[in-house]
Formats: sequence, C-alpha cells, structure tokens
Amino acid sequence: MVRSIRENIVISFAVFSLISLVLVGGLSLIFISLIGQTTTVMSTDALKTQIKDNIEQTAEQNALVINRKLSNAEAMVNAMAEECENLFRPTSPYNYRRSYYDYFFEYDRGLQNFPNGTYLDPYYGVYLSWDYSSFYFPGSSSSNYLTLLEADSQLNDTVSRTANMDVIFKLIHINMPEIRWLYIAFEHENLFINYPGSVVGGTDIERQTDPFTATEEDWYTEVRNGFGNIVFTAPYFDPIDGALLITIGKAIYHPGNQNLLGCIFADITIESIKEKIIDITILETGYAVLIQQSGLVVAHPEWTAINPNVDLPSIEEVEINFDGSPSLLLGHLTVITSGESGVVEYVRNTQARYIAFAPVGKGDYICLIVVPVSEAIASVAPLQNRIETATLSALIQVVTIIAIAVVASLSIGIWLSNRIIRPITKLTNIASKMATDKIREDILGELDIQIDKELEAQEDEVGDLTRAFKGMLSTLKTETKKDQKGLDDSFWDT
Repeated sequence: MVRSIRENIVISFAVFSLISLVLVGGLSLIFISLIGQTTTVMSTDALKTQIKDNIEQTAEQNALVINRKLSNAEAMVNAMAEECENLFRPTSPYNYRRSYYDYFFEYDRGLQNFPNGTYLDPYYGVYLSWDYSSFYFPGSSSSNYLTLLEADSQLNDTVSRTANMDVIFKLIHINMPEIRWLYIAFEHENLFINYPGSVVGGTDIERQTDPFTATEEDWYTEVRNGFGNIVFTAPYFDPIDGALLITIGKAIYHPGNQNLLGCIFADITIESIKEKIIDITILETGYAVLIQQSGLVVAHPEWTAINPNVDLPSIEEVEINFDGSPSLLLGHLTVITSGESGVVEYVRNTQARYIAFAPVGKGDYICLIVVPVSEAIASVAPLQNRIETATLSALIQVVTIIAIAVVASLSIGIWLSNRIIRPITKLTNIASKMATDKIREDILGELDIQIDKELEAQEDEVGDLTRAFKGMLSTLKTETKKDQKGLDDSFWDT
C-alpha cells in the first residue's frame, strides 16, 4: 500500500517520537522503581539501626540512673566513714549522746527504754526510730547489757562515740530514703550499730541460742577485705527482714594508730531499684532487667525475690521458652556480659526479641532492655508504605507526562506535515491547472498570483522550490508572449 507524503511524515514522526518517549519513559520508570526499592531498603535498614540505637540508649540511660543511685550511696558511705573515723580521733570533742539497746524497740515496750517517736513501720515490719540508732553485741540481753557495758570501758566508749553518728544517719535518710539500713560493725567489740533504731538480735532466747555476730557474716568479710576501698557486695537476703539487698560498705580505721575499727555499711533494697528503674514498660510489652556480671538475676519482672532460702537464678533460668528450654544461648550471654554496650537478637517462644545491654559501672551490674522485634520495628511498615505511595505517585506522573508527550508529538507531527505539504499541494494544483488548461498569458498571470509570497520568502528547500516554480512560470509567460507575437505578425503578413 502506497502512503502519501503526509502519512509517511506523520507516521515517521510518531514512530521516532514514540521510540524516544518509550525509551526515556521506560528508563525513567525503571530508575524510579529502583530508586524506590533502594530507598525503601536503605530507609528501612536505617530505621532499624536507629531503633536498635534507641533501645541501646534506653539501656544505657537506665544503667546511668542506677549508677548515679549507687554512686550517691557510695558518697554517703564515704562521708559516714570519714565522720566515724573522726569520732575516734584522740582530740575529737565528741559529746555524750543517749544510746538505746535494740531489744526494747520491739520487746518489753512498757519499760519505755526506747526513744520517743518510735512506731511500728509497715514497710520494715518492726518498731523503729528515725531519730536514734540502736546497738547490740553478742552475749548481751535485756537483763545484762548494762552490766556488760559498765564492765567494758572500751565497749562503753565506742557506744557513746558512735551514738553521735545518728545525726549524719538521719541526714542521709532524708536525702536518700531508698537506703534501707545504715549500720556499723566493730571488729573487736563485735558491737553492731543499726539505723533506723530497731531490733537486731531478736528475743532474749534467740540471743542466747543464736546470737547475731556481724563480723562472721560474708558481707562483713567481703567489705573488710576491701581494705578501705568501697565494696559492692553481691545481692543477698537480709537475715533480719528477708529483703533482697545490695550492700555498699567500707572498712574504717582508727585515725590514731590505723588499726581496723570495723566496717560501715549502707543497704539499698532491690525493691527500691525495681520500683523506680526496673519496673518500667517499653513500648507495649518491653521490660527492663538487672543482672550481675555472672549472669545472676537481680531484678526481673518475671521473678520475685521472696524466698531467702533460694539462690538468685541465672538469666537463662528466667528467660525460658514454654517448654522450659533457655531462650538465651551461650553466645548471647558471652556478648551481654562482655562489659560493653550493645544489642543482640534472640528468639523466645517463637517471638524474635531485641535485648539491649549496658554495664552499670558499679558493683558489676548490667542493665538489660528487652523489646519484641515486631513492636520495635512497628514504624517500619508505615515508612515502607509512604515510600511505596510516593514511588507509585512518581510512576503515575511519569506515565501521564509520557501520554501528554505522545499527544503533543502527534500534534506537532501533523502540524509539521501540514507545513511541509501545504506549499507542495499548492504547487501541485498550479501544475495540474497548467496541464489541463490551455496556456495563455492571462492564465499564467493568475497562476503567478496564486503562489504564496510567504513560501517564496522562506529560506529553505520549500522556498527554493517555490522560487524555481515561479521562475518557470515567468519563463513560460515570456515564451507565451513571444509565440503570441509571432502569430500576430504572421497574420498581418498574410
């Protein structure tokens, strides 16, 4: 099938335009899709990394809070140690202060051998006083303690001196109410000073059958072996009231001869740490944990320290699956107890979880933050949807632009074909007229007039063709005039 020049021009223009647009549009669509996918992957990875960083920062912040709490208690112990040692300086101007034997805080209260303001505290579960400490030493009872004090001048002097510690004890309690007990155990007299003032040795029968000797306790030995350095003991259950405690202690020495006087202590309950730091919820079901460097659990929402006769469990004994198997593997524990901060992923009961860890920096404790991965990355899906929506919008815009460009290219092709064909059509019509009509001068003049002046003025191939065609008409017109004149001359000659 033979096509016209117009059709060939339009088809050629359309084909070339479509090929160009398809290539450009196709490449654009491919690049947009790739960019969208790459952006989704990179943004998702970046968000997951940020989420892990945030969880790790939460663990570090929790660890920092615990560190500050323990550091404050450490500072208090240092201050108490310094004050107590100053009381034993030969030049110390200490004044006599009333002291109270511990038995009467709880028993035989009718004798009024305890300070005013003593009351039954529901938190401690015993009668106590915030204004005075109490004292106890092995072998004493409610009936003989005065006789023993009078017979031992050094013991009596120690009781009289250390009664002045009540002032600093009370100040520490006001500033750090989370400290449960403040106390001093003296090496040679086996004297035990306890604040707040309360019962220590039990009933008279218990004092005879099972006297309490602080210097024989593991926590005393551990602190004494610190030789004047602050020592954080491992958590243990208080033999008096069964509370789980962290003890901070320091050995104290006689300033005159540097002989060991004993050790001074402050107890912080794990419960106080749990209430303010550990008992928090992260996202929906995340939680915080405190463990020792050894992996033993100090505080965990799934474990309650209620039995003094049971050792602390390990973290792998608490973080278990439904079938009782540990969810934390040896590799996880090695990383968690490495002394560094970080995040590891593990699976518990088919649920992937992040566990962030950060060392507290005091007492070899490690703070953990556990968050289900699904909760942690819940914001990833909306981000992916937003990126996919933006990518789809960009693809639609590109397709729309391609469609508009196709229509525009076809319109331009038709306009250009018209611009090219129109002068050719005019010249063709003139040529056809010349072929069908008898050539006369008047006809040639009319044809000459029909030639478009704008086409003749164009500086292109169409202009050249028009001028050439007009030249041909001029030549024909001249020849026609000559022929007509020859005919006229012949007529007159005849």
